[in-house]
Amino acid sequence: MTVMRLQEKWANIADLFVQLDEYNVGITLAGVFVKILLVSFFFPPFNCIGAVRSGKTAKFLTSMGHDVRVLTAGNQPFSESLTIEVPASRVYSTFWFNINFWIEFLVGGRKKVAVDGYAVGLGSVGFLTKLGTLYKTCVNFPDAQIGWIPWALLQARRMKKDGWYPDVIIGSSSPPTSLIVASLCSKLWKVRWVAEYRDLWSQNSYYEYGMVRRYLEGKLENAVVGSAERFITISDPLADQLRGRFNRPVDVVLNGYDDDEYLNTSDLPTAILNYLSTNYPNIAIDEAELEDGIYEIELVNGLELEFDINGNFLSVEMDD
Repeated sequence: MTVMRLQEKWANIADLFVQLDEYNVGITLAGVFVKILLVSFFFPPFNCIGAVRSGKTAKFLTSMGHDVRVLTAGNQPFSESLTIEVPASRVYSTFWFNINFWIEFLVGGRKKVAVDGYAVGLGSVGFLTKLGTLYKTCVNFPDAQIGWIPWALLQARRMKKDGWYPDVIIGSSSPPTSLIVASLCSKLWKVRWVAEYRDLWSQNSYYEYGMVRRYLEGKLENAVVGSAERFITISDPLADQLRGRFNRPVDVVLNGYDDDEYLNTSDLPTAILNYLSTNYPNIAIDEAELEDGIYEIELVNGLELEFDINGNFLSVEMDD
């Protein structure tokens, strides 16, 4: 999908929620600019796949003339290597309480988590693994970012006190905590909101907890997104599941790439450059691009390599 199509899709969705009268009636009106609050725990500069999409969403909507403000969390355990592509004054980054701080300590600290993830240091220790699983099942409900809610709402109240009112709120999940915050913000401002599912919540095919917790999360999910005006997701199969469950309009905004996203060698993560210099020391890079959170590197000898958003090697093949 090209950037232009992504922009047009987001423009159509935003236009559906232009609020024109005291009865809070949203109608479609092309060319009207709206005030949008994007609630997303993950956002640049923190480099993770969720932040890539939310960052580009804010960029596209802002470029179309909409007044976009972002409510997000700071001090995350990821490298700060993504560019914030909207005015910094419109990004409200708050404190959050990390309920897994002791796990980070056990695996070697926040910097090590940013590079290797949470699993490193626990995988070979049976007792700690089981203890960590029990802790996550009981405390990370619905996710590890639940400690963001009070500070996100505090910032929302400050924004309201300062006189800024959104026409529509978009909550982007995962994590589901973003949807909880968006739902509460919609009650605070008494405006409509949209639930964006980059991944399903309790119905996720990779759900890692037991049936009892899934049942409880399903109840919570119904209570949270039951007030959403409509849904956005990334594929037609997910859209069908959401329509079947919630009987609400669902728009599909596929993951795409930004045509303006040029990558020079100096733009690549250090991990990729180190890998290439070690394994292909005398072969130059022909092309490099970032698509759907995957770095695609083509060398002058025809080899194509892929790396994840953190610069970890994924695959290599010869270009046909």
